Amino acid sequence: MSERKLYYDRNCPICSSLASWIEKDAHRAGLQLVPTEYDNLEPLPLPVDSVIYDQEGKLWIKSEAIRHILKDIGWVIPAKIVGLIPLRWRDKMYDILAALRKWLFLWRP
Repeated sequence: MSERKLYYDRNCPICSSLASWIEKDAHRAGLQLVPTEYDNLEPLPLPVDSVIYDQEGKLWIKSEAIRHILKDIGWVIPAKIVGLIPLRWRDKMYDILAALRKWLFLWRP
């Protein structure tokens, strides 16, 4: 099986929580979680402030990254449900949550 890598912002409470949540199923799909500092985007495969999923050389970002990760770790039904929402809407929701992610969790120790 070729390499699959999930790049996420280690300083984002939402990103880190979701990464911990899928970590238990990641090994089944040969998925490597790569916590990254998003203050410097240069080491990333794409210079975008988004979750990035490298699926055997195919790069996915934002909601499509989430959908493909869900599918690859065996959560097919949730992946299909996510896929029912138009991409434009999914990415808009992703962008809103991403913009608020650190502000929403300022109270977190």
